Amino acid sequence: MERQIYLENKAWQEGLALMMEKLAERCVPKNEFVDVRSALHRITGSIVRARRSSPHFAASAMDGYAIRAKDTHGISEREPRWLELGNQAIQVDTGDPVPEGMDAVVMLEDVLELGERGILIQAPVVPWNHVRPVGEDIVEGEVLLPIHHRIRPQDQGALLAAGILDVEVRCKPRVGILPTGDEICPPEAVLQVGEIVDSNSTVLASLVEEWGGSATIWPITPDQPEKLENAILEMAASQDILVIIAGSSQGRDDYTSHMVQKHGTLYLHGVAIKPGKPVVLGEIQGKPTFGIPGYPVSTYLTAHLFLEPWVYHLQGLSKGLPARLDAVISKKVFSSLGSEEFVRVKVGKVGERWVAAPLSRGAGVTMSLVRADGMIRVPRLQEGFHEGETVPVDLLRPVSELEETLVCIGSHDLTLDVLSSHMKSRDGRGALASAHVGSLAGILSLRKGEAHFAGIHLLDPETGEYNRSYLQRF
Repeated sequence: MERQIYLENKAWQEGLALMMEKLAERCVPKNEFVDVRSALHRITGSIVRARRSSPHFAASAMDGYAIRAKDTHGISEREPRWLELGNQAIQVDTGDPVPEGMDAVVMLEDVLELGERGILIQAPVVPWNHVRPVGEDIVEGEVLLPIHHRIRPQDQGALLAAGILDVEVRCKPRVGILPTGDEICPPEAVLQVGEIVDSNSTVLASLVEEWGGSATIWPITPDQPEKLENAILEMAASQDILVIIAGSSQGRDDYTSHMVQKHGTLYLHGVAIKPGKPVVLGEIQGKPTFGIPGYPVSTYLTAHLFLEPWVYHLQGLSKGLPARLDAVISKKVFSSLGSEEFVRVKVGKVGERWVAAPLSRGAGVTMSLVRADGMIRVPRLQEGFHEGETVPVDLLRPVSELEETLVCIGSHDLTLDVLSSHMKSRDGRGALASAHVGSLAGILSLRKGEAHFAGIHLLDPETGEYNRSYLQRF
C-alpha cells in the first residue's frame, strides 16, 4: 500500500472549522424521551411545559385553622372574637386542602385560646392569608425548562411536581473507539518487550462520558488493512462519531488516512500543533471520523480540540471556553516555529502572583497530564516565552484547589511526593506543585518570589558543606 503523507499543515482552528462546514448541517442532534428520574445531566431537546399546576388545589401554608376572612372584620386586641369550630373555623395542617367556603388560615400561634366555644383570635385576617393558591409555584402550560438546558436535581423535582414523567432530551452521541496496532495489548495482559498497554481507549471513553456522550470501545485491531476496514465499517453502522487510535502518522503500518479516503472523505491530515500533529479529520458514511495519534498526551489533546466540539454539537451545544488565569512562567520555554505548542504546567499562588512551572513536554509522558494544573499555548509564530513572562493558562483544575497549592521549585526528592499525599489526606484541599529545575534555579526562584520553598543539595567544594554558603550568597 502506498505510504501517506501529510496533506496540510493548517492551524487546528482551520481544520475544525473546515470539518464543521462540511458536516455540521448533515450531523444534527436527535431526541428521545427518558424517565425524568433518570434524566440527571441530560440536555433538553425541546421546551418543557408544565402539564399541571402546583399546587393544583388551594392548600394551607401553615398549621392552624381555616376561616372566612370576612368573619374577622372588626376584631382587635380590645375586641377579640370567638369563631365556632366546624362552622367558622376548621383545623388544618400544612399542605391540607382549604375547605370549601374558607379563604384564609389562622396560625396556631395566633390563636389566643381554644375552648368549647371554638377559637379566640384578636386580629383581623385578609383573604388568602397563609393559603397557597392554585398555581402559586407552577401554572399549567408555563415553560419550566428551555431547550438545551442541562437537567439538575432541582429541575427533576420541578418536572415531577408539574406532572411530567418523561422528558424529551438530546440523544447521547454514540462514539465508537477503535484501538489499533500490532503492539497494543489490553490492560490485563502480561506485557512483553515492545508491547504497549491500551490506556488511550479508556481515557477517550471517559472523556466522552464526561462531555455527555456514550462511548463503546471496539476490540484492539492489528495493523492489517482488511481487519481495520471491517472494524471501521462495523463502527460506522452503529455509531455517530468514529475515533481510530493510532495509525495516523506516516509509518509503514499507518492506514487511517487511507481508510478514510477509501470509505468517505479525508478533509485534513496533519495540523500545526505540538503534540498531536498527525491527526486525521474526515468522514465515513457521513459520520465525523477522527484519526487520533497514539501517544497519550497527543490523544488527550487532540480529543479536546476536535472530538469534544463534535460531542457537544450533537447535543445542540457549543464547547465552552476553559477557565483561564494569567501566571508568571518560572523558567524559559523554548518552542519551534510553525506549530502551536501546548505546554503542561503546575500552577500555584505565591504572594499575590500566580506562578506556572512547566512540566515534561514529551508526547508520551502520561504523568505530565496527571500532574498538570493547566496548559499554556505557544503561538505558531513564536519561539517560546521568557522566564518571568506573564502568560495565560488554560486551567485543568478549579481555582479553589490551586489557591491551596504550595509551589516548590528546585531539585526533586521523593519526599515531595509523600508530602503532597499527606497534604491531600487532611481534607482533600492541599496540594503541592513542584518543578524540577535544579538546586540553583530553586534558590533563585525563592529570591524572585516565584516559589514557597525549594529543594536544594549544593556542595561547596571549599568548605565541604552543603547549601549554607549558597543561601548566604544568593
